[in-house]
Amino acid sequence: MTTVTEHTPTQSAELADRLAAYRAARDRGVRWLLGRLNADGSIGDPTTGFSYYRAPWTFTVVGETEAALAISAWIRRNLVTPDGRI
Repeated sequence: MTTVTEHTPTQSAELADRLAAYRAARDRGVRWLLGRLNADGSIGDPTTGFSYYRAPWTFTVVGETEAALAISAWIRRNLVTPDGRI
């Protein structure tokens, strides 16, 4: 059984403020990551290591599926061996 928690107007305003702050932080992070997405689908400097490995998941979670697909395509083109290993 689900119970409904009543909030006072002050608590509701505080919750709304916290949620707005979380969303703003998320949006800043997404903009930062998108700024590091290269035209070929790589992210950052691919020669420096595995900075991309969570990027497809991250972009998918925040609704940036085009960026997620671009990175996934870059990984397939550049890192997957003929036998399917990375």
